[in-house]
Amino acid sequence: MSSFTKKFLQLTGITIGVLLLICLIPPDGVLGAGILLLVVCAVYFFGGLITVLVNDKNEWGKVMLLSSLVIAVVGFSTCGLILSNLRINH
Repeated sequence: MSSFTKKFLQLTGITIGVLLLICLIPPDGVLGAGILLLVVCAVYFFGGLITVLVNDKNEWGKVMLLSSLVIAVVGFSTCGLILSNLRINH
């Protein structure tokens, strides 16, 4: 396994694991995970973009860009499915 793949799996797996653990916290865990997901995706994306623009040879920038997109797809779809079935009493 290449070092790029290892870095990608570590960064993505840890982030998604933490977000899914936050989802288990009742009653507002899903909302907190969704907000954290927005922040993490933005930080990874802009951090990766700046890193790639400054230095092409650095793998971490590419890993952060790819990881932000994967986390966004998986995280937003998971949070969307959970929120669509969530009953919030006003």
